[in-house]
Amino acid sequence: MGDLNDPEDYWLEGGVDAQRMGVENGFRQEVDRIVYLLGTDESWLAWWRRTSKAPVLEIHMIVLTAAYNGAVEERVVRGRKRHLVDMRIDFRKLEALEPDERRLLALPAVLEGVARVQRALNVSGEHPAIPDSVRPAPLAAGTLRRRRLRELRGETNAPLSQDAFPDRGDRQLSTPTVRSVLRPEMTRSTSLPAVASQNPIVGPLVVEIHVPLNGAGGIAPGDPGHEFGWIDVIEDFLDDESSDGSFDIYDDGEEIDGAYVFFVAGAPEDILLSVAANVAALPGVPSGAVAVVTDDTSEEVGAGRRVALS
Repeated sequence: MGDLNDPEDYWLEGGVDAQRMGVENGFRQEVDRIVYLLGTDESWLAWWRRTSKAPVLEIHMIVLTAAYNGAVEERVVRGRKRHLVDMRIDFRKLEALEPDERRLLALPAVLEGVARVQRALNVSGEHPAIPDSVRPAPLAAGTLRRRRLRELRGETNAPLSQDAFPDRGDRQLSTPTVRSVLRPEMTRSTSLPAVASQNPIVGPLVVEIHVPLNGAGGIAPGDPGHEFGWIDVIEDFLDDESSDGSFDIYDDGEEIDGAYVFFVAGAPEDILLSVAANVAALPGVPSGAVAVVTDDTSEEVGAGRRVALS
């Protein structure tokens, strides 16, 4: 809760009453942070003192499922010492998001509480700019990649808040945009070569993932990622999947003899081959991908046991 001892030092307090597990991940912490920082900001404190006789505004959010039948009334209550705003938050909107994504719903919820008391009590006056410290941090790169990969796989992403956070002047703070797949600049080459040899494994295991550059991809011409955009898709996938430490990216991908080769290591063979199979199944990846099981002592790419992936 953003509750301070001296009422002269703050104007906003409140927080989240979580009726379902999961709310504490991301959303509640961000609401607490915003309430504290916004409530103690000097410009907002001065604005509230000018526009309301009540020293404090309390925003109480209760997070419920749509099927909850208990008595939770949304209301705005005027008081001499404080105004109270009771708000319901639909848990389904949070449940469908990762904790990092839930953070983006906190500032719009707090600002909605402020707007409700302004509308209900005719509290007028344009509020100050939102301090930079109150603005939500951008989504982490891994979260953006996961949203993009879900999109590429044809899965439905839960919507983030599309509300712009009001500010003074012409600026607006909106939710981050998930970046689209980039198209690397490279020249088409020849087909995937046969594996040169099957050397015995003597060092730490490495699996090479060979994807033919002239293979037929699954992305329609004219769409983002057509032709070689799948390289970014694979790199994002590997970065994301390896972030939990289940395997490692052994080396940067590179174009070799008509194929683009990715390197994974740091896990047993069955896990690395499963990663390779998942890579081959990503949307837009050309058919004909193969894995080559080798080790880190090999001086030649493609020298190892060949495993068909698609």
